[in-house]
Amino acid sequence: MPVWLHTIIIIYSFLLIFNAIFSFMFWKNDQNKLFFYAFISWTFNFLNFFIHGLSNTFGPITLLGHSLYYFSSVYLALILATSLNIKFNEKFYLKIYPPLIISSLLLYKFNPLSHPYFYSALILDIGLSIPIFQMAYASYKNREHTFVTKSFLIILLMTALHCLDYPFIDIIDKNKIIRGVSLFETLTAFGFSFAFFLSIVLSIILPLLIFEQKNKKYQKSLEDEVEQKTLELKYNNQKLEETNKDNLTLLSIMSHDLSNPLMIIDTHIKRILKSTDELPTLTNLSLQKIKLNIENISVLLKRVKEMHAARSGKIIIKKEQVSILPLLQETYEAFQERASEKNINITIRDKTTRNSTITIDPLLFKNQILGNLLTNAIKFSPTEGNIILEVFNSHKLIYISVIDQGPGIPIEKIPHLFKFDQATTTLGSKNEKGTGLGLPTVKILTEKMNGELFVDNIYDHQKLNIIGCEFKMSFPIS
Repeated sequence: MPVWLHTIIIIYSFLLIFNAIFSFMFWKNDQNKLFFYAFISWTFNFLNFFIHGLSNTFGPITLLGHSLYYFSSVYLALILATSLNIKFNEKFYLKIYPPLIISSLLLYKFNPLSHPYFYSALILDIGLSIPIFQMAYASYKNREHTFVTKSFLIILLMTALHCLDYPFIDIIDKNKIIRGVSLFETLTAFGFSFAFFLSIVLSIILPLLIFEQKNKKYQKSLEDEVEQKTLELKYNNQKLEETNKDNLTLLSIMSHDLSNPLMIIDTHIKRILKSTDELPTLTNLSLQKIKLNIENISVLLKRVKEMHAARSGKIIIKKEQVSILPLLQETYEAFQERASEKNINITIRDKTTRNSTITIDPLLFKNQILGNLLTNAIKFSPTEGNIILEVFNSHKLIYISVIDQGPGIPIEKIPHLFKFDQATTTLGSKNEKGTGLGLPTVKILTEKMNGELFVDNIYDHQKLNIIGCEFKMSFPIS
């Protein structure tokens, strides 16, 4: 090659390396994989022309340098495929490179025909043009082109076609002179100049293509964000509807359950006012019933307030590390008198084998969680029955169980037991009434203390009947 052509190729090589450097800088800053693919493509293109510039003849060295453009063509096709969301198996093409270059070099060395470089380079150029033509066909079927992707595709096709004319440089008569100018040098200069032109155009279109794809990605992220916000809005609306439904349920409970005690109070007050002869006896009985119904109203209102506080998040939970056994003992002592009214025996069963410290709000746990569960256990236990407060550890959890000998819970009611909008209240063993709000409140408070609540019936496996019920809580060991 003449000196001036060496000079042009080397200058052109440094222009390519500048493109590679800028692509790498954009990739490091933006982390967009298309910039990384562009960096690889420009780098191998640079190596191709740089090796051409160092060689004085068309031989194995220039053949090896030219083969590096294969990687450039694969990654250019990959850029277009990624931009158009077309499937492209670049790993397959990269695996083809070793046998392609080996067969090309062997053909150059052992080719008995004239112009061995022509045949060797032709094999290479057919190989490196295949991924571009395959990508062109796939993108044509895709039909989702913009002006930039169309321009990029045209430049790729021109590059592939230009590569196919490269081998013919070896069969040109190097001694032929036309009008005082060497035909070989003229065509060689034109070939490298055309390649230089294609690369300049490519260096303009390629960033446009990448930024267009980035803009599409940004628009997609905005659409996803809008969709996410829409889903959140729907979720919040659903929660609001559930809250409104709960409020309506509470109003229904209060209007129904408060009306009966008030009606009874009104009836007995009227009886007192109408009585004359048996006033002392009637007064005593009526006042007792009035007192009992007022207590029922107070309990109901208390449950409603507790439920609202737990449901709305207004209740303040003051967590601290406490040992569970002293809390069980305090709760046992607080409920012993109430249990004795039905001759019920409460037993604490400690099965812990190590540290039993948990992080909870001790007052809420004792009064509202364990208190509600013990109230239910006493309510449903038969006279002279037994209630067990059991505590044990397993792995990293502490389990606290309240076990009674009541009739158990109907299977169909268990899934709705902790829901405010489902009526699950049942009369106790002595017709004690409930509000149906205690267990939902217990579940909410348990979960706010990072615990879980479970319920199951206890069966006599020999007689196949229910002999009790167990409410079990689990809390992480502190």
